[in-house]
Amino acid sequence: MSFVQFMTSDGGDNIWFVEQQSNKIGTTEITEVPVTVLGVQPENQVRYSEVVSPMIAFGIILTSLFYTKSIRDKRRLNAMIHA
Repeated sequence: MSFVQFMTSDGGDNIWFVEQQSNKIGTTEITEVPVTVLGVQPENQVRYSEVVSPMIAFGIILTSLFYTKSIRDKRRLNAMIHA
């Protein structure tokens, strides 16, 4: 079992960590494997992050719009009930 006490990153895309109970320091390197679509040339590779990041942003915006609409509807109903 690992007990990470501290974690930081450096300019070389590495993550450094210190394990508390085993008194060890370690590093890990972040890599991203591009997704190749069948029938597409290798230079036209699509990265996972290029697809998922806009979808997450769109989901956050859509959720905030639905939340705002529900608050406005609730206030409108409360005004109708108490009027």
